[in-house]
Amino acid sequence: MKGCLIAIGIIILIFVLVVVGIIFWIKSNEGTFESMRMEIEEEVEGFAASADSWDCLSEALSRMPDAGGIIDASRNRVFLSKCLVAVEYSEGFCDDIPDEDAIGIIEAGKWRIAQCGGIGSPNLQACQKIWGKVAEFCSEHREKQ
Repeated sequence: MKGCLIAIGIIILIFVLVVVGIIFWIKSNEGTFESMRMEIEEEVEGFAASADSWDCLSEALSRMPDAGGIIDASRNRVFLSKCLVAVEYSEGFCDDIPDEDAIGIIEAGKWRIAQCGGIGSPNLQACQKIWGKVAEFCSEHREKQ
């Protein structure tokens, strides 16, 4: 019994240390995140001036191979989200994009994999997340209409 309590105590200590480490990392990189956000907004502003919804998606997909790490992939998804909102909506952009809430998580996953398979990246998580952002945008777009 005593050994079990010690093991639980060690697990709790490790969990607390991990949480404190994550909080410290976020706090110490706060300025980096803020400057990254401002960079993305400037980039979107310049790009969106002469783009439409399809251009935003094409740009995000073309950047995907360069998005090697978590930060780059996240940056790419933020670019896509902001770009889709900033540009004039392209008529028909959301026509073939399913409502992921309506079809369920498994069917949504299959749809994302199929979209990524069409461009040769079926197992690339960054690709699937890009299509998730597109589906999210289209769901919001449909709600507004």
